[in-house]
This record gives sequence, C-alpha cells and structure tokens, in this order.
Amino acid sequence: MTTSDEGVSPEEPLVVQPVADTPPLGSAEPVAAVPVMPAPGATGPAPYAAAPAPPQAYGAPSDTPNTWMNIVAFVTGLLGLAIIPVVFGHMGISASNKGKAEYKWMGIVGAVLGYLEIVGYVIAVVAIGALFAGAAVSTN
Repeated sequence: MTTSDEGVSPEEPLVVQPVADTPPLGSAEPVAAVPVMPAPGATGPAPYAAAPAPPQAYGAPSDTPNTWMNIVAFVTGLLGLAIIPVVFGHMGISASNKGKAEYKWMGIVGAVLGYLEIVGYVIAVVAIGALFAGAAVSTN
C-alpha cells in the first residue's frame, strides 16, 4: 500500500515550493477589466411610458374639509335632537383638532346643547313617571 506521504519523515517539515510561473501572493498586478459592448442592433426593448397614477382608494384621506359636522351639530342642537348633536359635535371637534375642519365653536356648542337636552329629557321622563305613579297611588 502506498500513500502520497512516501519519502517524508515525521521529523522533517513539509516545504511547499512555489511554481515558477506564478508571482508571490499580494504582488500580482491587477488585471484591467475588458469592457463588454452590446452586439450591434441589440439595444434592448424601447422604454415604456410612465404608468398612470392609481386611483384614490376607498376611504383614503382627502383634503376636503369636514366643516359640515360642526354645522350639523350646531343646527341639531338648536332643534333639540339630543343625541345627534353630541355625536356630530364630537366628530367635528376631533376633525377641527386635526386641522381638517373649521368652526370648532359650532361643534362645541352643539355638543353642549346635546348634553343639556339629554339631561332635560331624562328629567322630563322622570317627572312624568312620578306624576303617573302619584296619580296611580291616589286613585286607590
């Protein structure tokens, strides 16, 4: 059986001799890159025109003001519709705080009127209920 280590004794260090054709590492001169030219007439496809802008998505933010919410809150608060001015008042105030609506004062006044109307309606219902309860007790 033969191995590639024949003739090398364990005490003797292994020395690698450089090949005469190759320069030592690190001393090689850099090779200049050869520019690659496209074949004549092979310039590729013609460039396309720019794609059209996509349509605005549903529910995407817009620049139109939401002032109508404050106006609706104010008007419905004056009309006595209770819960509607509260809802639209808060929505209008929020839009005004974000800079998307004007007439913030209308939203505030509408919300306050709505809360006062709710309290008034609750007091009226309790008072009417007490009257009917008192009338029912007194008839017996």
